[in-house]
Amino acid sequence: MPQAIVLVHAIGAELSENASIPTLIRNNGHKVHDICFADSHKGSQRLSFNELAGRLENSLAELENSGLDISQSAIIGYSTGAILARRWLLNRSQSGKSLPSHFISLAGPQHGSSLAQLGNTIRSKVFPEFAADCFHERALLEELDYASEFLWTLNEEWLKAAHNNQLATYIFSMVGDDHSDLKFQLFWQTKENGSDAATRISSANLNYRIMSVDLGAAETTLRALELPWRTPHLVIPGVSHFGEKGILNAGNHTADTVFRNISKALSVSTREDYEALASIWNQLTEDWGNAKPSHNCSTIIFNLENLAQTGHNDCLILLHDDSRNAHAISNAIEKHQPLQNAELKSRYSFYLNFPRFQSFPEHHISIEHKQRHELMHYELHFEENKIPLLRANEFTYLKIRLINEESN
Repeated sequence: MPQAIVLVHAIGAELSENASIPTLIRNNGHKVHDICFADSHKGSQRLSFNELAGRLENSLAELENSGLDISQSAIIGYSTGAILARRWLLNRSQSGKSLPSHFISLAGPQHGSSLAQLGNTIRSKVFPEFAADCFHERALLEELDYASEFLWTLNEEWLKAAHNNQLATYIFSMVGDDHSDLKFQLFWQTKENGSDAATRISSANLNYRIMSVDLGAAETTLRALELPWRTPHLVIPGVSHFGEKGILNAGNHTADTVFRNISKALSVSTREDYEALASIWNQLTEDWGNAKPSHNCSTIIFNLENLAQTGHNDCLILLHDDSRNAHAISNAIEKHQPLQNAELKSRYSFYLNFPRFQSFPEHHISIEHKQRHELMHYELHFEENKIPLLRANEFTYLKIRLINEESN
């Protein structure tokens, strides 16, 4: 059991003295250190997650100088604070410094948030508690968009660090599924199926894959990178991102449920414990998806490049079955999809209902783009009994290099 807890709050959020989860952790005998970056928007500096990760390192260095043993401590990150803590953890591992014994991501939009596409005025009015101040920082806003360069790099480095045995930390993720509050019904970004009003369940999930393939080459070989283990990931029914049902500041019954699961994660002390909890949590999450099929959704990110690493800004991505029926597959695509990254126009995300998508044994991807005066066409085929394109409530990153005679 960790000797101390470092709680990294959402960027831009003020510290709440009466937040239920920190209070329960303290009442359970843990020393809790709160770290907030409520002033991240002040001054002329345009802060990014990488820069804030440096500030987090400075804050933790002060605690270490005061006697905190990081290796005997747990880091709990909430919302955007979970992304920040994860970036810090990677930086720390790369520098060879000691790592925390446990890391828990609470409703962390580890792969992005649809709220990043809402206007600043709307965000500030409707979601003052969701790091409202940080949304005035354009750099942070861009980095929270699906398929941003920051998130792509973060998630790729995370997988590589795991394969290089650089993540000697017990890692967990959990998220709620409630977006029923009236104010969350105003905009589609706040009431997506399979979300807590700010973060998709798939985006909070630290189980994911990055796949890459060259289309147009003599041989098409799909390469996949994923964790060498299953991260314990839990969906907590009835929990939201904010307010009285919020995962950090919920009412009594909900708070007890959240705290009980945090305690289970903190109690892990061996690899056997970790694998056992992963099996239990992931089964509970699978059961949740089966009980709520309309909310059982997954996300796929397309990153289209050619060999010169130049993004294609204008293309058509078509998902269809083996009979080239796109209409059937389209019924699995959630509303308002696909989304194009605002800054990197060659990156697109599709939010898909997993049970409907998986009802087809084969999936085909057709890609067309215009190069000068010629229309280029590419095909990619997935057989679900071999290499599935999607997994339930997870993200799939698919990097596609489009090869033609001019790029050879």
